[in-house]
Amino acid sequence: MNLQIAQIHLQRSDQVLSQRNWQDMKEEIISLKAGSMQERWSRAVTDKAFDTIRHVKLLQTNSAHFRTLLNAGSAATNRFFCRSHNFAIGMH
Repeated sequence: MNLQIAQIHLQRSDQVLSQRNWQDMKEEIISLKAGSMQERWSRAVTDKAFDTIRHVKLLQTNSAHFRTLLNAGSAATNRFFCRSHNFAIGMH
């Protein structure tokens, strides 16, 4: 119930935030990179392991989503996911 109340408050205060998914967040990261780092991120986000959360809204992500991704990915996938997660937290 608390989660639903929080989601209602977020939808009222910032409609874009409540609709943002992991693909949106990854596109934002890529847009902030340049050169070879942008190329690396562009390749990394196409990894099939990310398909498990690609269209999941950030606010609806739970530990099961993370576990599935981490189990499906390689060490490199997991590193890029950790960086993505930290970016998402930093962006609130």
